[in-house]
Amino acid sequence: MSVPNPVDSQSVIDADIDALADLQWMWRVDKWHRLPSYDCIDFRDALPEWIGLHYESHHAFVARSNTEVVGTAWLALIERVPTPAQSIRAGVHVQGNDSSLPLGGLSRGGA
Repeated sequence: MSVPNPVDSQSVIDADIDALADLQWMWRVDKWHRLPSYDCIDFRDALPEWIGLHYESHHAFVARSNTEVVGTAWLALIERVPTPAQSIRAGVHVQGNDSSLPLGGLSRGGA
């Protein structure tokens, strides 16, 4: 499926949080039929706090078509267990939420 208009991506700003929460809810609950542990409004209220607590390791991005938020992606930077060859290791996990967008369905592990 092609995206009809050009899509731009950027880091999430406060004004995007509701759209980010709504898309997370739509894909996890409505599309993938996952059972929620709380309702949509509570999820929308809880997400900004979670983002604030994890801002050093988890970075949210949104994809826009014109002014509409049409997709999301998360970048998680994760400290990994050291090995005898490397005392400092990090992992990166990128996850897109819609397979019709350029980052959709992408998931990569770290080194």
